[in-house]
Amino acid sequence: ALTMLLIFLFALSPVILYNYTTHESIFDTNAAFSMQYHNKYQYPEWQEKMLELNFYNGSTLDAIFVDTDLFFKNYFYNLFYGMPDKLFNFNSDRINSSLINTVPLLGLLPITAGFIYLFKIKINKNNLIIIGSSAIVTTLLIFLMGDINVHFFAIIGIPLFLLGLFNIKNVQKNALPLFLLPVMFVLVTSLLLLRSGEHFFLIWFSMAMLAGVFFADVLPQLFKKIQSSKIKLNSKKITFSTAIIISLILLSNFGYCYVLFTATHTNVPFVSIENEFAKLSQDIPAEQPGMEVKNIGDILNKQPNIENSYVMIPAYHYAYYINANTVYGEFSEG
Repeated sequence: ALTMLLIFLFALSPVILYNYTTHESIFDTNAAFSMQYHNKYQYPEWQEKMLELNFYNGSTLDAIFVDTDLFFKNYFYNLFYGMPDKLFNFNSDRINSSLINTVPLLGLLPITAGFIYLFKIKINKNNLIIIGSSAIVTTLLIFLMGDINVHFFAIIGIPLFLLGLFNIKNVQKNALPLFLLPVMFVLVTSLLLLRSGEHFFLIWFSMAMLAGVFFADVLPQLFKKIQSSKIKLNSKKITFSTAIIISLILLSNFGYCYVLFTATHTNVPFVSIENEFAKLSQDIPAEQPGMEVKNIGDILNKQPNIENSYVMIPAYHYAYYINANTVYGEFSEG
C-alpha cells in the first residue's frame, strides 16, 4: 500500500507543484461549484450564498460551513443512495454502472458473494452478533434521524463493512489496497453527487476483482453443491453453466448499452424491447439531436461580420458550430 501511495504521489507531483506555484494551492479547484449545481437538497438562500462563494473562489470547507446540516443531509444521501443507486441500480434512474445493468439490485449479489468469500466470513456467533447488532442500531438511527426511503442501503452496507473490518485478518495482505480503495473512495467522493459511469472508474478495479472471484470460484462451488457432490469443480458441465450465465449477463449489458446510446444520442426515446427489435429491421436513420444546433450555427455564420460579433449561447456545445465570440448565459428564476 505504501509503495502504491509513493508511486501515485510521484506521478502527481508535477501537477501539485504547478498548482502550488501558480495558484498557491495544492488543488486549483474545489467541490463548491459542483455542490451548487448538483446537490439533491437546496434552498434559495443557500444557492445565493454558494453563488457568491464560487464567484470569490471559495474553498470546499467554506461551502460545507455555509449550512452544515444541509451538507450532511446531502452527504448521507450521496453515500447511502446516490452512489449505491449508480453502482447497483435501484431502478430510480435508467443510467447506472451496475455489473448487471438491466435488473435492479442483481449486480449487488456477485459483489457481496465475492466479498464474503475473500474475507472467509463464516456463520458463527461473533459474525451473527456483528450483523444483528449493527443492522438493528442502523435501522433505529435511520427511523430516528433519517429517511428509510433514502438511507435503506445503510442497513446492508454498514453490517458488511463491519464484517470486513472484523475479518480483515483473513485477507491476503497484497489484496488489502483493493479493499481499502472502495472505502476511501465512497467516503471522500460522497461530498458530491456522482452521476456518470466514468466517475466510478477507480472503484471498478475492486468491484471487478470481487465479481471475478464470484464467477471463477463461488459460482462453480454453488453448482457443485446443487448438482452433485461427486462433480468436480473443473468439470465441463460446471464450466459450461458458468459460461452460459456470463454470456447472458454480457448480452443483457450489450442490449442496455445499445438502448442507452440510442436514447442519449438520438431524438428517439426508448419505448419497449419489442419496439427496439422492430426498429432493427427498419432501415430508417435516427435523427441526431445535434443537427438543430448545427443548423443554428449555419444560419448565424452567414451573418455579416459574424467573426467580430458576440453571441450569447444557452449551452457550451453551441460554440463549436458558431464562428463568433460566444458568451455563455443562463436564466435562473427567483
